[in-house]
Amino acid sequence: MQRIEPRGCRGWFRHEIQFQPFGRSGFKGLDDPPLKARAQTQIDEQEIVRLDAFEGKGAARGVVGKAVLAQLLAAAGKPDEARERLNAALQLGEETGVNFYRAELLRLRAHTNNDTDDRDADLRAAIDTARQQSSSIFELRAAIDDFELHGEPSRDTLADAISRFSVDSDWPDLVRARTLLG
Repeated sequence: MQRIEPRGCRGWFRHEIQFQPFGRSGFKGLDDPPLKARAQTQIDEQEIVRLDAFEGKGAARGVVGKAVLAQLLAAAGKPDEARERLNAALQLGEETGVNFYRAELLRLRAHTNNDTDDRDADLRAAIDTARQQSSSIFELRAAIDDFELHGEPSRDTLADAISRFSVDSDWPDLVRARTLLG
């Protein structure tokens, strides 16, 4: 197999974000200096224009594309721009009925909020939406974030999300959630 070196923002995205999602490191991910430094050097206006063009091809691709771009912008220290993209993705989902990613969009938007009430509301909405859609993965990710922020008061929510998975699963987010509960 030939090794392909990542080039520019798109290569960095495929190797860093896709395989180690924004949510995997929780709210601490945006404080990771090496990650932030790489994102800041990789994201430029030209790459944003290219990603904007990609996300314009179909509603589902548009929703996910805006989420990807938001993750990159947040990692680059641009939470306001990231929040704008996430709001646009949520609106596109409402307009087109493409809401399969809604819970994850709300969770990601929580990462961009400085206001604790707004952040908590987004996480709560993410958990509720994931439950309504029977999306155990997105529910678990939001419950992890909630537990990392609030600790013990969120223990039952995280335990409930964990209970939806097989006890022998070793999926990384699930292992992390179990570790958090101790």
